[in-house]
Amino acid sequence: MLRVKTKGKGMNNFERRMFLNYTEKLINSLDFDSHNFSELFDFVVDEFRINKNNYKFDKYDNLKTDTREERSELKEIFLKDIQRLAKKIKPANTSLENKCKIIKKLYSLDDTEYEIFLFHALREVNGMFITLCDSFTNNAFGTFTAQYLKLRSAKKERIITDLVRRNVLTYQMRN
Repeated sequence: MLRVKTKGKGMNNFERRMFLNYTEKLINSLDFDSHNFSELFDFVVDEFRINKNNYKFDKYDNLKTDTREERSELKEIFLKDIQRLAKKIKPANTSLENKCKIIKKLYSLDDTEYEIFLFHALREVNGMFITLCDSFTNNAFGTFTAQYLKLRSAKKERIITDLVRRNVLTYQMRN
């Protein structure tokens, strides 16, 4: 399993777009009061060079997340930054994106199957997608399929079983 912990300019254009897209769409599932979110926030600051002055910190240089209002304000500011960054990134085909599209054609994946495959592939390729998943309040893959793809549990299981049967995903990648 290849896991790359990126710092600085470690992501290509495709990974950046998908990371911002996942973060924006799944922001309601993030646990803003966790260590994993702090790591995710630090990565976003480093990778995308956002201005930390828009955020409130305590005297120990930790994000202020003690009250519900502080978490709500953090979420609002973070979402605006993510949306602004997503608008700035122009789509450009990368080798990773092209390889994923080849797999989509080769295995005749529909859009939902492709999104599930892509989610798992990006988690394997880039460590920051793992950090994003660790920042969710619940199971990462369950959150992704329910919130991002709007799939019910039974349909998700049928699709995953089919993808494992077709050797697109391994049995260990089911969760």
